[in-house]
Amino acid sequence: MLLLHYVPGLAHRYLATPRDDREAFLASSVAPLPIGAIADGYTDQPRYIDTVEWFASPDDICRAFAGLQELANDPQLAPLSTVLSREVGGIDLDPSAWPTVWFKGGSESGVLTLGWLNTNTAGDTFVVQAMVADPDAPLPPDAIDDLVTLARQAFEQLEPPSARQGAGANGSPRLPWDQWAVQATPVQPTPTALVCVVVPPSSSVTVSVTRYRPGRA
Repeated sequence: MLLLHYVPGLAHRYLATPRDDREAFLASSVAPLPIGAIADGYTDQPRYIDTVEWFASPDDICRAFAGLQELANDPQLAPLSTVLSREVGGIDLDPSAWPTVWFKGGSESGVLTLGWLNTNTAGDTFVVQAMVADPDAPLPPDAIDDLVTLARQAFEQLEPPSARQGAGANGSPRLPWDQWAVQATPVQPTPTALVCVVVPPSSSVTVSVTRYRPGRA
């Protein structure tokens, strides 16, 4: 991916190649290049993030998290939970309400993706996935703080109604539940999952919230 983004002319050649021939193009024209070949074209500006990338929707990442959670039930793969909870992305949730917090993020110039799978004390598991991208300019330095705040507020909206008033774990005001627009659609192939797209009206960022309840009808 770095080679396609930063070796001068390589992305244009890739995109001009018919889709059926792109695998052969990667093998013959990209794979043999050393990583140092990116030096001549390297920039801190976004490059081809809307055309030459690994693409995934919030639903895709929800399914990936859910699959990892199921794999972690295998005793031989139990360390998965420890690995994914080693770094929690600064979300600062109340551990007495959310004893299990998993985090995985990724970024490059113009792209920021942050995702959490958290399980509350009732045993319900939710995935919150926050994604933002700008193909024309690097994201501002505070973008990560903004997304973490939105994700934290999303989890706080998922607390019982009696706990939604006042401030969150970090002292920030909670958004009233009725100020969030919620849409829900079933996620396949997991019929026990439900996706809620939660859009704070004051933000242009869409935060996807997934309730994942394995083994429940």
